[in-house]
Amino acid sequence: MPTLAKIQTAKIDLIQMIRSSRSLKAKFNEKEMEEYIEKVKAMSLEEQKKLYGTLVQEQKDFEKLRNKGKEIVSNFNKSTQEIVNKVITESRAKQKALDENEAENILKKLENV
Repeated sequence: MPTLAKIQTAKIDLIQMIRSSRSLKAKFNEKEMEEYIEKVKAMSLEEQKKLYGTLVQEQKDFEKLRNKGKEIVSNFNKSTQEIVNKVITESRAKQKALDENEAENILKKLENV
């Protein structure tokens, strides 16, 4: 692929990354975003490379945070399930003890009859 075509492809990729950047979406409204893209197109190749690197790092950071969030939710769900299982087990044990106690009381009453 000729160098010019590579540069054009890289610029298109950069513009797509700008449009999908969470931080830039939060910073600019639609009109401001288009104005920013025009400024980026006018930047030097070196400045565009730097911006590209920043956007790539932003995406990596977001992925790390998202994965950490998933891990936290997963651990919370596991902990919650362990607590629920423990409560159910204890409840069943108490119910069994109550049932056995009630059965003994019924047997005692029958023996007294």
